[in-house]
Amino acid sequence: MATIVPYLPPLNLAPAPSVGDIANFRAADRDTTNDGVMQEDGTRKPLSYNMHVDDALYADVGQDIFHSICASILALFWLLGFPTNPLVPSPLTVDKFESFYNHQQKMVGRRFNFRTLSVGLLDYKLDQLRTTLESWITIPSFDLLEIATLLGTLENHTRYARWARCWFFSLQNAVWTILHGRYKIVSRNFNRSGRTATLRRQLPATMLTRLHSILARDKAQLLWATKQRYAVTPEIRASLQHLLAYTTDTADPWDVPLGLIVPRDHHVSSRGDASLTNGGAYCSAFCFWLTLFGHGELSKVQPGPSLPLRALST
Repeated sequence: MATIVPYLPPLNLAPAPSVGDIANFRAADRDTTNDGVMQEDGTRKPLSYNMHVDDALYADVGQDIFHSICASILALFWLLGFPTNPLVPSPLTVDKFESFYNHQQKMVGRRFNFRTLSVGLLDYKLDQLRTTLESWITIPSFDLLEIATLLGTLENHTRYARWARCWFFSLQNAVWTILHGRYKIVSRNFNRSGRTATLRRQLPATMLTRLHSILARDKAQLLWATKQRYAVTPEIRASLQHLLAYTTDTADPWDVPLGLIVPRDHHVSSRGDASLTNGGAYCSAFCFWLTLFGHGELSKVQPGPSLPLRALST
């Protein structure tokens, strides 16, 4: 690692966690997807670091972070060459290099906290989202590109605000209703032109299963080409207003535990029926059951072992 040291900016580590912080740490449970970072004998497993375009993303404990940085830079130099030629730029971009390491890091537009094991939205990203929603509250209509951009942004950001994600789905459904109505009009004209029958005759029999996707692509292109604007309905405006309110509510931060977004073995299973208006659930471990009605009102939560959970489970 001595060959790497001349190329490294000064590194600074944050103070170690306090005794109270360490007491609150709890090791994650192993499962078939994530089997931990330690061997059975207590030694470390080799870590894998992923490259994101031109950035190296990695995390490690304080005592090993220097070794991890050096190994990452050394791999970069082995692939792209050491910066020995003054006429060739160094593959290591020093002005983007993070030289201060603590339990919070900003990576790919996200804020990671390795002590609370949570990931959330950066403050400036939340400010940008608030400004975007404020502009949407006042506009009377939108086109396909504008709503696709907004839904893409919300789909990404609401991953870290589960209470806001339900309003994203509400907005998505309201937009789908509008576009589906327009699609019905366009599809009638599309079918009247005989495009479906033409494609069916031209496609080989082995590719008939792709007919639906080909037609869907053509119809999407047709919708896109119409450049039509759609009115902002009361349902859409209500969803936008709720989402805007959440961007200013500091009681519920836009972050979630890492355990909720990291793939894990499931802890519960669900059963469904044909009802589209009501729903219920039971938990034998916690001894409670609940019933939900279609309008979202929680009718009753009943604790206690006196409930016939065994009967419910059958």
